Amino acid sequence: MDDLLRELREIKDQIRREHDPDRLQRAIREAVSSAPQGGGSARLGALEAAAAEAPTSGLKDLLARPARDAREAELQRLNDRLYLCAALLRRDPRTLRSYRDFALLAGDLRKALNTTDNAEFVPDSFSLSLIEEVRLQRRLPALFDNVTIPRSPLKWPVEGGIGLPYLVNENTSDTGTKVPVRNPATRGVTFSAKTIGVRVPFSHEFDEDSIVAAEEYVRRQIAKALTDGLETAILNGDPDTVHMDAVVTADNDVRRAFKGLRRLARDPSSDTEYDVTTGTTAFAQTDVVAVRQAMGAYGIDPRDLVLMVSVKTYYKIIGDSTNFGDFQTLDKVGPQAIALTGEVGALYGVPVVVSAYLPETCDGATVDAGTGTDAVMVIANRRAFALATQVGATIETVWAPECLQFRVIGYQRCDFQPWFDSTTERAASVGHSIAVG
Repeated sequence: MDDLLRELREIKDQIRREHDPDRLQRAIREAVSSAPQGGGSARLGALEAAAAEAPTSGLKDLLARPARDAREAELQRLNDRLYLCAALLRRDPRTLRSYRDFALLAGDLRKALNTTDNAEFVPDSFSLSLIEEVRLQRRLPALFDNVTIPRSPLKWPVEGGIGLPYLVNENTSDTGTKVPVRNPATRGVTFSAKTIGVRVPFSHEFDEDSIVAAEEYVRRQIAKALTDGLETAILNGDPDTVHMDAVVTADNDVRRAFKGLRRLARDPSSDTEYDVTTGTTAFAQTDVVAVRQAMGAYGIDPRDLVLMVSVKTYYKIIGDSTNFGDFQTLDKVGPQAIALTGEVGALYGVPVVVSAYLPETCDGATVDAGTGTDAVMVIANRRAFALATQVGATIETVWAPECLQFRVIGYQRCDFQPWFDSTTERAASVGHSIAVG
């Protein structure tokens, strides 16, 4: 009996650390069923004693974690619909027609969760499904290291290499020479989260049916806006007073959030910007090699790299087998493909990703003048950069009486930084003057 209780407590402590109450309940039952068959009352007592200490999983917990099956996903969808409708109509969610479907499904899931919480559940916030929807839509942001920060600003310690070892001679006495010491270089990366947000107004004349019809559309649009805003900031961000691109003039342009890859490529004293017309007027795969070569050691391993091109540049590559004979589409890459999100092919083993937010109106330079017909491309070492998130995708609904409007606001707080000193390390390189006009 004592051994069984000890085993159950160890299982409980381990899985509680993993934040999975459902798994805890299953493990407890498996441990009890596999225990020596003593008195039935002893086994029952062990189960009850362990279960009494186990956390219960209620509907609130279900809405705060990713859905595990279709029923949980449907409950999260109904929760979000009810919450939005109730906020926009300024009514109790229980008075809406949609609440009946929600209550029935919630009741079934409450039984499945074996929870003792029998209180009537009323949606009072959005579920985690919005965050999951934003995460699934992410293409370029998902390519880099993603970390979560509890506060902002936050200094993240980064340890560098220790260099090469020494040659150590054989010691033949008790007072031999010590093995030489090399201390690892350290530096700190400071993440200062910026808020990226969007607002969608609703007329006060909306009724429940029209809101239900618009709810999915609004969710998709907010998720897309947050994802696209983050993507263009990672590519084109420049917080300087005068933005590198002439097309960025507004102070609240999302491309002012932080330094993006194109701006970071301009930091090193060594040139990491390459004119693809150098030596020839035709854009070719040798130009991609030259852009990659400018990265030095950071451009060696293709598994750590990603080549980002604009839409027109991508079509130019796949339509020119003469100058891009080594470009491989996904069907030719085969099972050895790195399979990055959004990958459309590979060139010399480097995954190629298309972004609609790489400029195509440059004029013979890396900066976007807005009047030219040239595009740029970027090669980056994915392991050299990090996207830090303080607040994930969130939706708030507010009433603006002076405008007779409801406002649905989506926002997130994040920052993008290189792990290393961008003034000395060439972890990103830009190729420019790609004629696509």
